[in-house]
Amino acid sequence: MARMKERQLQDSVDLEAALGAHRYLLLKHSKTCGISASAYKAVDAFLAAHTDVASGWIEVREQRPLSNEIEARTGIPHESPQAFWIVDGQVAWHASHFDISKTALADATAG
Repeated sequence: MARMKERQLQDSVDLEAALGAHRYLLLKHSKTCGISASAYKAVDAFLAAHTDVASGWIEVREQRPLSNEIEARTGIPHESPQAFWIVDGQVAWHASHFDISKTALADATAG
């Protein structure tokens, strides 16, 4: 968890920066869900191998308003866990639950 720990989005300003980035990986995560823990580990492992990828995460239970804002801004219904690959302000790929894996992330972010 060390790599991702420092990258928790805190507010709408952080979200605006994430959504406005050239390339950004965003994870919606719940500390109380085993599937979410697995997705978090997959993202963390992916980021260890791809140190050039900008990323961040939110904890959906503690940050419900921010989670709702992500849904409103992207138009993608909330799920948890949920990963978004954002390219030039648009969601280029998203996945939830067991579809979030190191391989899926590598495929989504290639190119």
